[in-house]
Amino acid sequence: MPPSGRKSSGGGVGGTATEYSPFDPVDAELRVAGGVGGTATEYTISPAGPTGFAPPKPAVTKPRFGAAKTLASTSGPAFTVSGGVCTAVAAPWSSALEQECRPGLIVRTALGTLMRNVPVSWNVGLGGGSIAAETPVTRACGVFGATTSGSTDTTGRAGICWILGAELGTNTAVATPSVGGDAPPSVTFVPATTTFTATAIKRTPTTNITCADAVYNAANQALCSATVVDPFTAAALTPFTLAYALTAAPATPVTPHDAGDYTGTVSYVETAKYFANSASAAFHITKATPVVSLTCPTAPVLYNGADQPALCSGATAAGVGTESSLTPVTLTYALTSAPATPVTPNIPGNYTATAAFAATTNYFAASHVATFDIVKATPVVGIACPTAPAAYTGAPQLGLCTVRRPAQPALRSPR
Repeated sequence: MPPSGRKSSGGGVGGTATEYSPFDPVDAELRVAGGVGGTATEYTISPAGPTGFAPPKPAVTKPRFGAAKTLASTSGPAFTVSGGVCTAVAAPWSSALEQECRPGLIVRTALGTLMRNVPVSWNVGLGGGSIAAETPVTRACGVFGATTSGSTDTTGRAGICWILGAELGTNTAVATPSVGGDAPPSVTFVPATTTFTATAIKRTPTTNITCADAVYNAANQALCSATVVDPFTAAALTPFTLAYALTAAPATPVTPHDAGDYTGTVSYVETAKYFANSASAAFHITKATPVVSLTCPTAPVLYNGADQPALCSGATAAGVGTESSLTPVTLTYALTSAPATPVTPNIPGNYTATAAFAATTNYFAASHVATFDIVKATPVVGIACPTAPAAYTGAPQLGLCTVRRPAQPALRSPR
């Protein structure tokens, strides 16, 4: 028998039937390490009874994680895990801590021997909420309640799943190890319990907005719909605001009316139990297309030797909604054979008339085209002869009859 040991009956650290006690001078203390999300708090477990060793002092608490990080995101600041490491022992109220932040109690001897199958009971302290035993390896959660129990696994750890309470602030869960497994009846846990602390923080609401494109209609248009709901229960949250702005001037609220690019934004203001949040969506109001009208003669127009600028009429542009008449509308003519050269209808030929409306802020350009003909005139030729008999003169009388020609308009070039 080694000089530093006391023989112990029963299965101990090594699991053999006969071995030396880990609590004699060779290994005089048992330590319990525990924390939430990487907090290491080591406590000692010292022997009781005939060995007479005094309890060692608790080890110093050494946090192993930094401050919580706030990410620049509209989904809120409640991020507690970064790169697989717990950065803040916190969760939204009435929600579960992430795996990396769950409490865990580790039991081992002062020399580092892991203590397996040590019973650990747990109970909810401050803040309400519920806890459940965590299954080793899979980390699945058992049945949630105000209390639960388990035992240390092959790594010497016993852990729980933890749903925080409904009120904001400090929540606590208390672990109480007891003798059993690799911890024989001769030990006393100092301290008897370990308290784990977490913080219930505000929830970040889910903001939803849907916007639709539209065509200008001469009226104000509410083209977005929005909701704000609880991220866990989907219960509706109010009040919230729905605002619009032109994409080019996001700081200036407007009511969607004119054609252009817009942004709709739903905003929820921070309350006692929810963070502020917002969401945006873009949409477009497209220009409308006016209806341009024009009436031109359907029958040929007789050439009359003069300009005829009023052959076509009714050059109008109709808008949408209350804008039934748009101005200005221009009327131009051209010979069909030379459409790019404006003229005033005059000489015979085939003409094209165009009524045109130029593009504006809210309307596309539009036009209406019609054709008509100016045809040649037919002159009337007459002859006048004496109505009474003419006397014989013995000479030719060529001037007895005369031709009567009506005055004809002079032909003019189009202009």
